[in-house]
Amino acid sequence: MPKRKNTCIVLAEDCAGLGPLHESCKLANVNARYLYVSESDPKLLQRLVKICKPKFVSKDATKSQKAKGESAYTCLVLDALVNLTAVWARNWAIRLKSNGYYNVSWKVLDSRQIGGLPQRRQRLWIIGVRKDVGKFKWPKPLRGWRDIKLSNFLGRKNLDYEFPTSRSGKKRLVAGIETLVQDGHSLDDTWVIDTGASEQFSGHPAHELCPCLTRTRGGCPSFWITSHKRFLNLREKAIVMGWDPSTLMPESLSSCELGQALRNAWPLTVSARLVGQLKRLFKWN
Repeated sequence: MPKRKNTCIVLAEDCAGLGPLHESCKLANVNARYLYVSESDPKLLQRLVKICKPKFVSKDATKSQKAKGESAYTCLVLDALVNLTAVWARNWAIRLKSNGYYNVSWKVLDSRQIGGLPQRRQRLWIIGVRKDVGKFKWPKPLRGWRDIKLSNFLGRKNLDYEFPTSRSGKKRLVAGIETLVQDGHSLDDTWVIDTGASEQFSGHPAHELCPCLTRTRGGCPSFWITSHKRFLNLREKAIVMGWDPSTLMPESLSSCELGQALRNAWPLTVSARLVGQLKRLFKWN
């Protein structure tokens, strides 16, 4: 077995956004470096290159770079979207496992179960640990995760109604409200109506749960909260993603761009739990 280069975590991140893996390692005081990063937004990619200094960079998550010298690293961590881009991620895991130096495991994690956040957001995680180090143990779902409510993460309620500005948004809001009333639900309860969704999905509000943030939903008002008579704001989007709003202010991004960046900012509480498991495995203080 090749000699280890160092005892740091090596990261590879697909659609990295604000770089949650980097932030988790930084907060946990863990030595980490980026092997690969992909991000379609030019500003975010430039920021990631500056703060993460990855070896390989790509704008397209489906076109990964083959890393050299993988067998010399102590631990490699990759996260990828659970869709077509995960194909190359699985291939990367198979290649990593086939070289014989790593205990490799992969799992789809949910931000509600693992991160304790009122949002269903799934991501494929692949972790390879050198066989001479040990095997990685995935964190277990939090106790009481089914009882996590969006209303506990929200700010003040509006006295007056905040409505969508577009005709299509108003139409979808009305459709969502009509569905709730017809089903006998109270609008005083916390229901989320996605006014940016297609007509097929706008009539299906989510109860005490934030739908998955996308680029469009993050960059503009889209999730309308019945109990608060308004849209989910930027601060609340950050909290729902597990980020501290007071520290989430990159100078080069506008509020709209920051909201769009959040759609890829994998919940910090999830990546923090993974980093915590790695610290215990490596017995790092």
